[in-house]
Amino acid sequence: RLAVHNNSIEDYEDSMKVYFFKHVFSWLAPEGYFLFQAYSPRDEPMGACITECSPAFAAKHKVHLCSTETYLDMAKAAGFQVVSSELVHSQGRFPGKDR
Repeated sequence: RLAVHNNSIEDYEDSMKVYFFKHVFSWLAPEGYFLFQAYSPRDEPMGACITECSPAFAAKHKVHLCSTETYLDMAKAAGFQVVSSELVHSQGRFPGKDR
């Protein structure tokens, strides 16, 4: 009755994310819950500071970040009823930033 997402959906373009939500919805039992998390464009390590935080990763990978509203729209379009949503933002510290 519970599915949890804890993977890198940011590796995929929006069309694949929509497919992902539809797939999970079709798999989840009635009255089940799906807990989802993702980076947002405001998350420093994956957003604005990705090149500084992880230059090797940034050089080889494209990251597709979405706003909270976009993820909510994708979930609703797949058939989910959103029970709650929360945007958590922290300014992470990483080596070299405070120099």
